[in-house]
Amino acid sequence: MITESKLILPKFDNDGNDMSQQIAHVEDAILQQFGGYNVAESKGAWRDDKTGKVYRDECLTYTIAAEWPLPDNCIALRHIASYACAIMQQECIYMCLDGQVEFVESYVK
Repeated sequence: MITESKLILPKFDNDGNDMSQQIAHVEDAILQQFGGYNVAESKGAWRDDKTGKVYRDECLTYTIAAEWPLPDNCIALRHIASYACAIMQQECIYMCLDGQVEFVESYVK
């Protein structure tokens, strides 16, 4: 069955630098693997548990329609989220896979 999953990517890093170039690489990876996506601008915030600091982000929310929970698709989307985390130098990337939320870390440490 085809259902939706989501990735949320910040538009700027914590220093305010534009991440359009990194986002374009992630979009290419989504297109190559899934054949398409829908994107909407969004805003979000999160609090660092260690420091208590609140971060407010302008984001892009990607909706990807595919067969979930087909294992190959699940693995591919986790890999894309981890890749995004690495190239965007984030602590984690928000991913909602067939209704289940995960905070995906970089595969590169």
